Amino acid sequence: MLVNPQISIKTFLKISFIFLCVINMQCNTNTIEEEIEMPVLNIKHPELHEILDSLISFEKKCDYYNDELLFVIRIFEHEGELRIHLSSYGLPPKLYHSNEIGVVVREYHSFIVRGEHIDDLFDATDEVRKVNFYIPEKLTSEEYEDILEESVKYTTWYYKYIDNNFISDGKFSFCE
Repeated sequence: MLVNPQISIKTFLKISFIFLCVINMQCNTNTIEEEIEMPVLNIKHPELHEILDSLISFEKKCDYYNDELLFVIRIFEHEGELRIHLSSYGLPPKLYHSNEIGVVVREYHSFIVRGEHIDDLFDATDEVRKVNFYIPEKLTSEEYEDILEESVKYTTWYYKYIDNNFISDGKFSFCE
């Protein structure tokens, strides 16, 4: 009995498609997720309350806004000045974790605080919050940080922190 060659080609294509899907799923398992308990931080500086509320209000007007939007407060020294960058990310709450200080919860959003600890900005509480972090196995932390910094931010507000004052140093956003 002869087999219809078109059926064989269809079967071959289906099997090939399934095989490629399975390989693709296995290739995408080169990341790990880690859930970390982080201390919940209280904000001590009144101006920071206003800045975070303004950032959330701004983001709520954007097409990409949702309740799962993640924010990062990055505190670092640059050219002898303390800098604070506040960014929103279009990722689920998963990041590479390094030098995280804690998490601020504001209007149901998590603001992961990382970098230099500044006593006059935050107080640690007895509360903890579980935060998922995304850690790629094949990249160094610096490589992933570069990718994170350059490709997935929706909005970043830049500040200098001088003499306990926030001085705006510009804003960037994909939101119009």
